[in-house]
Amino acid sequence: LIVDDEEPIREWLKATLELHNYRPLEAASGQMCLELLATAAPDVILLDYKLPDILGIDVLKAIKQNLPDVAVILMTAYSGEDIAIHAIEEHVDGYLRKPFLVESLLSVLTQTLARNRIERERQRLIAQLRESNREVMHRYEMLEQANRDLRTLDKLKTEFLANIEHELRTPLNSILGFTELMLQGYSGELNGEQRRQL
Repeated sequence: LIVDDEEPIREWLKATLELHNYRPLEAASGQMCLELLATAAPDVILLDYKLPDILGIDVLKAIKQNLPDVAVILMTAYSGEDIAIHAIEEHVDGYLRKPFLVESLLSVLTQTLARNRIERERQRLIAQLRESNREVMHRYEMLEQANRDLRTLDKLKTEFLANIEHELRTPLNSILGFTELMLQGYSGELNGEQRRQL
């Protein structure tokens, strides 16, 4: 998207970009730029610093607020360092001082688009990594819950076995004790078969 109030500059930029297989859009003011951005999402915006209605820096702020992934190259005929510093503070992606040569334009444009693509890919990978981390943490929490459940089940099993052992041991001890008494003859004399069975 070419945003410049001077028609000859827009026409020259458009012709140059079309010659290098870009499909440029045009806006003659900051307001036209912002209105166009409501329906279009260009890869890069060539934004003039001095526009008739809104200062380019203010348009840059609005662009970065609403479309932070769109690359913006600020163009200016002013040579003050203050403008460049202010543009950098507002996260401009590229900077061109007018008049500029086609080679300079293409170099800045290519570098800006490449950096922008790399940044978008980095953001995509970060988002993917965050999602993977969320999934890993969810699975870890599920595993922790399963471990807690297993510990609870193990404790219940131990308690159950202790109860069963207690419940069986008391009557078994009584049976063993009375059987021993019978074998010792405290209940009277046993015949051979009774002794064998006891």
